[in-house]
Amino acid sequence: MKQQSIFMGIFIIFYTTACSNTVTPMRTSFVQYNKGGGGGNPEVNLNICLSLKNRAKSQCLDTVFPNSPNILILPSNGKRIKLAGRGSSIEKSVVTLKNDDILLLNIETSTVKLPLTCNIKTAKLLQEQNSLVVSIPVKDIDKKVTLKNREGKLLLDYSIIKE
Repeated sequence: MKQQSIFMGIFIIFYTTACSNTVTPMRTSFVQYNKGGGGGNPEVNLNICLSLKNRAKSQCLDTVFPNSPNILILPSNGKRIKLAGRGSSIEKSVVTLKNDDILLLNIETSTVKLPLTCNIKTAKLLQEQNSLVVSIPVKDIDKKVTLKNREGKLLLDYSIIKE
């Protein structure tokens, strides 16, 4: 009986040690690997940043934008804007900017004809599979932000109010 309990104890210790989760998922480890500033273009990873949650998203955005600007992310619920791409449906909204420095649009592009163009010349469009992140400096926005597909069809029309 004593040998059996020793064997069971060793087995339990081995099992809990061998089967514990010691590997961090790749999405959360992005922040850890890119803090060293080892080169590359961290803006390409904005798609990864926007897929993270809460504090991990904040840390990731801090690595991409190290000067700590005020960033407005649309939509703010963590999902992506779904562009219709067919018919006469246009994504419209009114956006109020207060003391924001950068506007980030997180867009689903699975149903649209790529590439997309933006009316703001300094906007950066970062595509990764069906996810597009549009990074726009607020100082360059006049009254509207529009996105068009390769055929020139208007897909997104946001009116901007600056306070």
